[in-house]
Amino acid sequence: MTVNKGRFNVLVMYCGVYAPWDHYPKFLRQSEVRNPLIALKGFFDANDVEDHFTRLKKWRHYVVNNEHYNDERFGPGNLLYDYELNLRLLESLYLLLLEDEELSYSDDKVTEEQLTSEEKEWAWYPNDLTKKELLNPYLVIKAAFNEIQPEAFRDHLWEWINAALSSNAIDEAVTPGEIITVYEHIKKMYSAAWLIFQRETAQPFLKEKPVEENKVLPEPEDKNALGAMADPIRKNVSIKATPAQKLGLKEVTKLILKIEPTVQMVCHFHTSEEPFIFFLLIIVANDQAFTNDEIAAKIEQGCAQLVTIAAFVKKQKWFEKAGRSSSSFYYYAFRLKDVTYQSTSVTIPEYPKYGPYMTQQEIDEIWDRTGHHGYERYFKAQQLQLDKNYTECLSTVKEAINYTLKSMIAMMTGFMPATNDHNRLLKMSLLCSVKIWGIFHKDSESSISAMDLLNLNEPLLNGPIAQTENEAGMNVLMLNAYLLNMIARDEYQERMADVNHHST
Repeated sequence: MTVNKGRFNVLVMYCGVYAPWDHYPKFLRQSEVRNPLIALKGFFDANDVEDHFTRLKKWRHYVVNNEHYNDERFGPGNLLYDYELNLRLLESLYLLLLEDEELSYSDDKVTEEQLTSEEKEWAWYPNDLTKKELLNPYLVIKAAFNEIQPEAFRDHLWEWINAALSSNAIDEAVTPGEIITVYEHIKKMYSAAWLIFQRETAQPFLKEKPVEENKVLPEPEDKNALGAMADPIRKNVSIKATPAQKLGLKEVTKLILKIEPTVQMVCHFHTSEEPFIFFLLIIVANDQAFTNDEIAAKIEQGCAQLVTIAAFVKKQKWFEKAGRSSSSFYYYAFRLKDVTYQSTSVTIPEYPKYGPYMTQQEIDEIWDRTGHHGYERYFKAQQLQLDKNYTECLSTVKEAINYTLKSMIAMMTGFMPATNDHNRLLKMSLLCSVKIWGIFHKDSESSISAMDLLNLNEPLLNGPIAQTENEAGMNVLMLNAYLLNMIARDEYQERMADVNHHST
């Protein structure tokens, strides 16, 4: 039996020694390595669990028989899609297992009552797992990888795909017992992956409820609860940190305490996936001499080597002020209840049950202070561009962008940024819409030139700059400012319409 012609050039199981890095993920994107639940979602979006069972069984049939796979609609290539789906699932489950073992001391325990509720509500429920495995699906994954390492699973499935696409059955060197073991482990891991995904995601697959015609929903007795449902702040779905993110937050919190020893509390309240950014409320001691904005910049720069964060810094007196728990930003920051550090000198009065509803006056004040000012600055920049006064035009359009970003962030969270650093404001804007980030971070040369101008601290020379990179960049920057202003105005009008609707 030849085994040394290259691991993937023959239809026999690899018998050599694996390299130390062979168990690393080979099929996951960087964002999926950081958050393996993305790969799990892709797996269950592709097919439901029962369909995955059927496809796996069908694949196994072609592995052990002298026939080759050929889908009626899509041909034999469709099996390559299943091959990659399964490998992505296995790699993501291995990462989740490592994270679970690291964080097992702090995991919430599943109760038997929860199992009953899940079976009643979920679109599908496993019937091939023991009660112990239902309570802790990581037992299934651990057992599978204890018997077959990730790199060995990868080689097994490579043999499966070769055999299924060949007119001959799998090589006799692979025993029926090996095939059955691989099959049974993968099948059970489908069920375990389903449980993990359903429990970790904010959007589980549920049973479809029958539609009742002409049913009038009862009006909530609590008007604040009604406001909470309608307020755009409440539209931002609260998703608890994944195991991978918990590990990251733990390390980030340690680093923050080293960078700024006066920190009294760190609270995680949002994570952006693309680009990956942790959003943190950081409470510092009252005797801290620097401004909140200076402290935030210091912490963000200090953490940059490890991970990108957006720091929202407040002094302890803000946190302890009477009635603070009724403010919009207090609700927004604590809605996940994800405090990663809390000193003994700080006590959380209470977690908010729902967010306070912004009044028309509050929204108007935000718009008058920032949004409307940004609108006016944009039109002044437009006139300066026509006059070829590029130095003043660039300075003015930067002001327009900063004012508009501040208005969006404040209307969304109740937090009015003090910084004039547009890069930090763009990070914060991910709380409002990924659309804003996308407008300013395109790959075209003119868009890159526009960002260079936005980051430029030196004045531009006045006068004609026809057919130059600066001119193209300036045009794109002006267009971006216009689009940003349109988004902000739409948000303002939507917020005001919500207030008017729910005040009647």
